[in-house]
Amino acid sequence: MSELDERYLEIDQHGILKIPPSLWFSLFFLARFWGFLLTSIMSPEILGRGGFLLTNAGFWIVLICELPVVILIYAGFSRHPNGGRLARFIWPLGRIIIALTAAANLYFLVWWLLHSDYWERWPELFLVSCGVLDLTAVFATWGSDYLKQVFNEFPPKE
Repeated sequence: MSELDERYLEIDQHGILKIPPSLWFSLFFLARFWGFLLTSIMSPEILGRGGFLLTNAGFWIVLICELPVVILIYAGFSRHPNGGRLARFIWPLGRIIIALTAAANLYFLVWWLLHSDYWERWPELFLVSCGVLDLTAVFATWGSDYLKQVFNEFPPKE
């Protein structure tokens, strides 16, 4: 006899499945350079030390590659009957966006590691750990029937 997955019982006030915390973590983690940008702008000390990134074209390319995940986060917060057309269009594409963003992050990771002038143990281990978490987000998103259903649901317009 098969057991019911209790996550399917977690319904929000609009009658759709709630976004699990693990998916929120994955989305925010995939948009980590946007978080770094916001931290840099809000903190003068970090901006002074890491401000060179703001003038680096490569940093802006990574931000552009992560922009679809930022829009997906917006769509996740807009999962209500008054959600706009952009949120309704982008939400069902969420699993594809996660996979493409992770692939772009992995590409940049390999590029940075191959073009590094010198190697230090902890920054490289941190970057590789980020790559492993990116892959984990992809496999978790594509391997879960529950998350597939979450991305298929959006409340109807009122």
